Amino acid sequence: MQSKTMNTIQLQKSDIELFRATSILVVGDVMLDRYWFGDTQRISPEAPVPIVQINRVDERLGGAANVARNAASLGAKVALLGLVGDDESGRQVGHLLNQDGIDSLLQIDSSVPTIVKLRVVARQQQLIRLDFEQEPDQQVLAAKLASFEEVLPRVQAVIFSDYGKGALKHISQMIELARLAGKIVLVDPKGSDYIKYRRANIITPNRSELRQVIGRWQNEDDLARKVEDLRVALDVGAILLTRSEEGMSLFEQGGVTHVSAQAREVFDVSGAGDTVISTLAVALASGWDAHRAMALANRARLARAMARCASHPEASATARVLITVSPAPETSKTSLACAETCVTPPCSKRDIPSSDRVNKIAPTSKATLKSSTLRAKSSSFCHLPMTCLSSLRLGVMMFARRYLM
Repeated sequence: MQSKTMNTIQLQKSDIELFRATSILVVGDVMLDRYWFGDTQRISPEAPVPIVQINRVDERLGGAANVARNAASLGAKVALLGLVGDDESGRQVGHLLNQDGIDSLLQIDSSVPTIVKLRVVARQQQLIRLDFEQEPDQQVLAAKLASFEEVLPRVQAVIFSDYGKGALKHISQMIELARLAGKIVLVDPKGSDYIKYRRANIITPNRSELRQVIGRWQNEDDLARKVEDLRVALDVGAILLTRSEEGMSLFEQGGVTHVSAQAREVFDVSGAGDTVISTLAVALASGWDAHRAMALANRARLARAMARCASHPEASATARVLITVSPAPETSKTSLACAETCVTPPCSKRDIPSSDRVNKIAPTSKATLKSSTLRAKSSSFCHLPMTCLSSLRLGVMMFARRYLM
């Protein structure tokens, strides 16, 4: 297969006008990201956990709703089709969509709660995440399919944002309807069953997601062969692989196109996939070819990563792309690694334990904390692994030693 590399993309005023003329439909798992920010000064006498005094609550669109928000920030006219519960969280999602000028086509399922991800954060440290979710009702999903057919003629491209929460039970049928109507179909996949995405124009897995489907690869040639086999089996036009610090690769019939990260040692951040697929969809709907659209999506992803550790954390990455068309400035590995999980930028030096703090710990704990310091420099110490009760307690103890002793 032939391989080539794309250069940096430059936006013109005429491009922005084209973006504003596009209509995008986003379908998928709608969520509300809720953050409780506070401070902690002591450990609970009831259990070895910190007491957090909450002083601020922040709510943001998540999942497919965040994809819609990103597309709207580029100026596109966006409609969102998904499910929410008959509750306060669902009403808040509707309010936030209205604020961003997104046409809400949300179906209300009174039998389930709105999907909410609640994060408790103290001193720029995420202590725990609580997820509220249930499988949606089948009758509501059937009504959603009818709404999809109704709105389809009014859009140029359809984004399916699959988070594996059950809102896309009919995705195969929806893709077929969209293709028959001549629409551009993009899918942000989830899980290992890609056959349901058959006949999409482009699917956009990251390295971890792709590895679940094709297994590990030995080198670039091996990767290209495996991806081409997958592309042919699924009858999709292209597979766009997001590769963190290595940029992106677009696999099409007969060739692979790469675009570099444009910054040193860039790390993927949570939500980067939403930025990529929304930017890609708007560009393709505006008449751009896939290679140029990929370069713009890569630019938006990097802008988002840097915005996470900037003074304005709520600034849309895609909106920043419209303003900043010069090459991305080089950003240090530490700050971008920190951006992977810090939710209250800017990142500060206290996110990584200093030697002074290490010296305050008992000698028996020095080795453990020094090891954690090394991990922080390479994969971000900002996030504590909370996979079970024992790891939760370990994370809390480390937090307490760093900040409360």
